Amino acid sequence: MTDSETLRSQREWLESGLAETYREVDKLIVGVSSAVLAFSVALVDRGHEQDDDWSIKASWVLLLLSIALVLFSLVMEQRERNMRMDKIDAAITAGDLTHQDVSGPWAKAVATLNYFGLAAFFVGLVLLAVFLMTSLG
Repeated sequence: MTDSETLRSQREWLESGLAETYREVDKLIVGVSSAVLAFSVALVDRGHEQDDDWSIKASWVLLLLSIALVLFSLVMEQRERNMRMDKIDAAITAGDLTHQDVSGPWAKAVATLNYFGLAAFFVGLVLLAVFLMTSLG
């Protein structure tokens, strides 16, 4: 395989499925967070709310934060992918067959947003469990 073909295969890989695992986890976080929020709102609407119960309110904030972080990371991932593809296209056009495809500046931001979103998701679930144990049991 020539260097040009290698660059083209890297570009195709970026187009077809960069960070597929992140996307699947992101979908899971958004879906489960939304379901948990709907469940807890329905539970509170049925009269189980206590005015001094901070855990459910903190859980909602963290679950909403996890959804926002995941959605923002998807936007950042798209920006990262486009920048990398543009660099590869420029290298192919210029005949720079020594171009090395490296992660751009947004790759770390995407990973960080995903980690914080995952952490907010799990802490939100723990706080929801605390709420359920104190209010129902």
